[in-house]
Amino acid sequence: MNAVELTRDLVRIDTVNPQSAERPAAERLGQLLVEAGYSVATHEFAAGRASLVARREGPGLPICFAGHLDTVPLGAAPWTRDPFGGELDGGKLYGRGSSDMKSGVAAMVAAALRLAKTPLHKAGITLVLVAGEETGCEGAAHLAKVPGALGHAGALVVGEPTGNRPVIGHKGAFLWHRFPKFVIGFLVISALATAGAFDKAQSADLANLSRWAFLLTFAGVGLRTNIHDLTKQGWRPLVVGVVGECAIAAITLLLVLLASRSASF
Repeated sequence: MNAVELTRDLVRIDTVNPQSAERPAAERLGQLLVEAGYSVATHEFAAGRASLVARREGPGLPICFAGHLDTVPLGAAPWTRDPFGGELDGGKLYGRGSSDMKSGVAAMVAAALRLAKTPLHKAGITLVLVAGEETGCEGAAHLAKVPGALGHAGALVVGEPTGNRPVIGHKGAFLWHRFPKFVIGFLVISALATAGAFDKAQSADLANLSRWAFLLTFAGVGLRTNIHDLTKQGWRPLVVGVVGECAIAAITLLLVLLASRSASF
């Protein structure tokens, strides 16, 4: 199976989260993998919201290839191409999810299909293709709670788009909902400063402030996490929350004042 053509097939399947179910995409990929000899299971966290786990056992722990089947909505701006057409033009593939991340899913499945008859001397192969990633990773959370659904792996490869560069780790944003809004503002200002929106002196000061804000926020999140541990010792959650927020606010104010007086970082 050609990865480009499989990407086009997947783009033509509407899996916009949350209104469109991922089951048709999971069934399409599951059929290909079953025919190639993989053991395939689907797991739903809600009606039609299907994640797929495919395995080919090997002598050692498998390499796990992971991705998601859902996409973000189409957005308010009108499309110049059919978002579910999978159109090829000028060496580019157009459609919702063509980058994030149906092309990544297609590449991993196509590679798995090509390896279906190749002897495995060390590691097995596992594919975990989840539903509901774009709105809180519901599919992954569900799989983690299903006994035996995931098993163990020796390595994990996530096919999210990274500009064709291998990246160690994950670009997730699980902390952003805890970041004070002014920190995000500082980071935006820093980006504008870097882009030349301010003069050189202003740029240095603003970038300096944004870096301080970024670091203090991570420190604050860690502090709040430690304070939350007090709930295990019988502290009331409301008290813990207030103490945590006040402590972060105090540290934030202090460090911003210090940063505003510093000319270097």
